[in-house]
Amino acid sequence: MPLTRLVTALVMALGLLVTTLPASANAGSAEYGRAYRKDGVLRPGCHDYGFRYRVKPGNVAPGNDWLLELFLTDKRGKGVGAAVKDSEIDPRRGHGTFTACRNTAVPGRFKIRGKLSVYDGFDLVDEVWIKPGFFRLRRP
Repeated sequence: MPLTRLVTALVMALGLLVTTLPASANAGSAEYGRAYRKDGVLRPGCHDYGFRYRVKPGNVAPGNDWLLELFLTDKRGKGVGAAVKDSEIDPRRGHGTFTACRNTAVPGRFKIRGKLSVYDGFDLVDEVWIKPGFFRLRRP
């Protein structure tokens, strides 16, 4: 795994990176995958909120790797969490968690966006947005 991909994955997995996404991130296709979760409660303090994902990289040739970067935004569009899934350690279909804190997120509609990158060694082969998922977190 390239060093830059490893560092990016570690930083995002630790929740130290908050990203503002470009307008093009609104688009996404179920052809490449999706991320989703059920409605729930936004609890006081910082907690993990589970989600499910599915990656369908049809253009991944044998020997190629994929990286799925996931971004959680609240109803204001503010980034409140991030996660990374990597073909070297994660299955194409599975689950993960975002850590979100009540003091930085507001109750309401949340969006999970995902950017799928496909690599052949160190070369980026393709980069697409997967279908976003929407859910609600209400006050307790």
